[in-house]
Parts: sequence; structure tokens; C-alpha cells
Amino acid sequence: MSIPSVVTEMATGGADVDRLYEDIVGAEYSIDRTSALRNDIDDVRAALEAQVAYLDSLIGPHRHA
Repeated sequence: MSIPSVVTEMATGGADVDRLYEDIVGAEYSIDRTSALRNDIDDVRAALEAQVAYLDSLIGPHRHA
């Protein structure tokens, strides 16, 4: 195997490693973002449930009047 072909293989392998690293970093960012969005959705759901419970407490006594 000649030196130029070894250098070419090393360069190609290095590019593959760089692409793999970028994919891993991108996947980690996506996981973090999805987790943050999930927490936001849970917060919104809890706030809506609290509002519904409050409104139900106001309407409840008049419901069967």
C-alpha cells in the first residue's frame, strides 16, 4: 500500500468520524430539546387542569340548581 493511499484512507476515515460526531451531537441536542418541550407540555397541562378545577368549583354549586 502506498503512502498516498494510506493518507487518503486516513482522510476519508477522519471525515467519517467527523460526520459521526456531528450526528451524535445533533441527536443529543434533539433529545434535550424534546425533553424540554415535554416539560413545557406537562406544565401547560397542569395549568389547564388547575383552571378547569377552579371553574368547576365555581360552577359546581349552580350545576344542580
